Amino acid sequence: MELRDPLTPRATDEAGRDRTDEIARQDGRHLAGFAPTRYQGIVAPHDLLLELPAARQARTVMLYLTGWIFYADTSINVSVSQGGGVRPAGPELQIPDGRGGWKTAIAAMGYPAGKTKTMPVDLSSVLDRRDPRVRIRTNLAIYWDRIAYTVDDAPAPTRRTEAPLLRADLSFRGFSRMTRETPDGPQVFVHDDVEKTPRWADMVGMYTRFGDVRALLEAADDRYVVLKSGDAVRLEFDARAIPPPPEGWVRDWLLVLDGWDKDADKNTVAGQTVEPLPFHGMDDGLYGTAQAPADSEGMRRFRDQWLTRPGGPDEFRDSVRLRSVAEKGGGR
Repeated sequence: MELRDPLTPRATDEAGRDRTDEIARQDGRHLAGFAPTRYQGIVAPHDLLLELPAARQARTVMLYLTGWIFYADTSINVSVSQGGGVRPAGPELQIPDGRGGWKTAIAAMGYPAGKTKTMPVDLSSVLDRRDPRVRIRTNLAIYWDRIAYTVDDAPAPTRRTEAPLLRADLSFRGFSRMTRETPDGPQVFVHDDVEKTPRWADMVGMYTRFGDVRALLEAADDRYVVLKSGDAVRLEFDARAIPPPPEGWVRDWLLVLDGWDKDADKNTVAGQTVEPLPFHGMDDGLYGTAQAPADSEGMRRFRDQWLTRPGGPDEFRDSVRLRSVAEKGGGR
């Protein structure tokens, strides 16, 4: 994201090492080097101390952190919950307590969900102007690429115009090649380098039929597209009603999505089947138990009309078997 007058804080870690150069610009060089634990996504506890000298006389202070998180998974979370050792600790933002120590200012600062994103943190009401420092503590594997702050930066005027959805077509596309642009960066996808061979064992159940699915995506109404691995929805919007931006303005595009995601981890509740179907208003903590939407009859009609494409792990298993036979035959 673009900031009008960004300032770079001086950054040091828990060992007192200067890490400013690593967070000074978004260049793919991440603040990294955390000591690993036995669990993916959980590393040794570490601190990041940020000095914000320009904030001493400021009324409003905003911190912008750009980075990504290497998640744990369901099985790790189950293991951690049952053990007596390490516990994940999300980023906590602290400020000086005036006595040489630190106190919590924002207990749950949040983190950039998934791949590289920029998250704003409003420090205006928590920062001590006499000692404008903050300390971020966590043991999650979060890799910061850039950290900046602004002082007394007036909010930018915005204007929102919606573009109606014209078309939505569901089809099988395949799998874009994954790569890593930098050693400590997230995996990204090369969009036009596509492979059709199955990569995962799909969950058993009925998926949305291929073709026009716009009727399922025009409202958040518990009628949705159920995709399996390799599926893609091509969306087209009507931009004819969008006026040109005023002089000096920049246009951004926001895609607003409402839906659910479920992985096939062995410890995910109902992780091997498409069902039970989620719905708004359900208790997420009780997923997999007997819960029914208010419009159960509407959900039944939705299933009958739209969920007509069977899926499961057989295609993936057959592909692995054929590849194994080919490799053995080629070795003779």
